[in-house]
Amino acid sequence: VKPVTGKGHVGTVMAQATDWHLGEVVKPDEVLYLNAFNEAIAGIRVRQWFEKVVTLPRAYVNGVYLEGLVIPATGDLFTGEIHAELTENNYERVLQTVLNAQEPILAGLQMLEREYDGKVEVDAVVGNHGRMALKSVFKGRVYDNFEWLFWSVIRDRLADRGSKVAGNVSTSMDMNVEVYGRNHLLTHGDQFKGGTGISGAY
Repeated sequence: VKPVTGKGHVGTVMAQATDWHLGEVVKPDEVLYLNAFNEAIAGIRVRQWFEKVVTLPRAYVNGVYLEGLVIPATGDLFTGEIHAELTENNYERVLQTVLNAQEPILAGLQMLEREYDGKVEVDAVVGNHGRMALKSVFKGRVYDNFEWLFWSVIRDRLADRGSKVAGNVSTSMDMNVEVYGRNHLLTHGDQFKGGTGISGAY
């Protein structure tokens, strides 16, 4: 989006949505009570993420006209069932999570649409936890992933509601997104190996 003249400084908010791992359970007694995760906590985190995308720019960005919001959705929205322990311990099966996550996320995106005057874009790539195969594949990788299905359905349901939210779902493991003439390569990063084991973050 080209800056609007006559409004001084302008900017676009970018708020990454990644590694929510909906469906997973972390029991406090198994991690020395240092952490916990379950369906209730997942719901709180999702709601707080959407709220903060509204309140943080309001509170900390002064003197800048915010002309839109870009949401890079970079994978592992669902924790999936790629390990036996996840199948046994998740708070629900992955298809239930795919179904149950739709309304909260639709509601959140429509709230953001109102806040950002309809100028909201979701750019989605898949992670590794949403895959249906036990091992990661490269050919047809996207179509083997629940996240591709989820974001495609979200895009279409928003369109059915007359929403102006733009939903872009990559058919590759990566995606190029241009903001103000600068390219951003979106990727979950699990295909990177070596280093500390989390080289995708680097």
